[in-house]
Amino acid sequence: MNKENILRLNTLILYLLFLMSCLLFGCSFQESYIEENCMELLFLKKEYDKSFECAEQGLKKYPNNSLLYYIRANYYYHQNKMHFAINDMEQTIKYYDLLDDNYKKYLKIEDLYNDLGKLYDSVKNYDKALECFNKALDIEPLYITAMKNIALTYIKLDNPISAINYLNKAIQIKKDDEIAYFFLGISYYKLGNLDTALIFINKSINLLPDRYYDVYNLRGEIYYKLGENAKALADFEKAMELYINSNDYDEQSELYSELKSKIELIKNNLK
Repeated sequence: MNKENILRLNTLILYLLFLMSCLLFGCSFQESYIEENCMELLFLKKEYDKSFECAEQGLKKYPNNSLLYYIRANYYYHQNKMHFAINDMEQTIKYYDLLDDNYKKYLKIEDLYNDLGKLYDSVKNYDKALECFNKALDIEPLYITAMKNIALTYIKLDNPISAINYLNKAIQIKKDDEIAYFFLGISYYKLGNLDTALIFINKSINLLPDRYYDVYNLRGEIYYKLGENAKALADFEKAMELYINSNDYDEQSELYSELKSKIELIKNNLK
């Protein structure tokens, strides 16, 4: 499954909003110029190295600028320097109250806590990840993404029962959430309840067929354990097809090797 992008902004709208705000309400010309330039380099031109240099220079003059920390955090994220990204996202939140209210419409505090939680999750600091996701939920009790992230963290901690609790809450709010159904499938699979897991996996696939390779991979595992080899083979082959056509594809990856081995094994068994 493609990892979610940490950026939560409608980038073009936010960029234009900065320009308009300075014209209408006034602001430090030098500080606003740096902000606008850094945003353009990162969000519009995707010139990450230049955006980093811009934010670095800006923070030397304006060390309490939440937006510049956010820009630099995104640079570190794209460079896979997660500990640096975590530090800058913490600073983004620390100085968030200094941000203009117009900007807060697009750069929401609950999204920042959710993004910080995902960064902590990426370095396997699950306690801090849960702390951040729960903070996002405290701010916005109907925040489905945070509920799913909490559930996924509990799955990683081998606590599927707690995961199920949050996923049921998410589905009560949004009944057609294919990711929540997929995570429910994983949770019941971990509990050994294959029939229930299959029900939720099928719901996920019915909502968004031909999209997520890991959903088909899990259903293939369930069918294989249930002794339905033909169905398992079809799902593993589908998972392989979707994986090869995804941005995650790597022929040297563990997933590729596992799928290839499972397909070959079942084909031999069916002979």
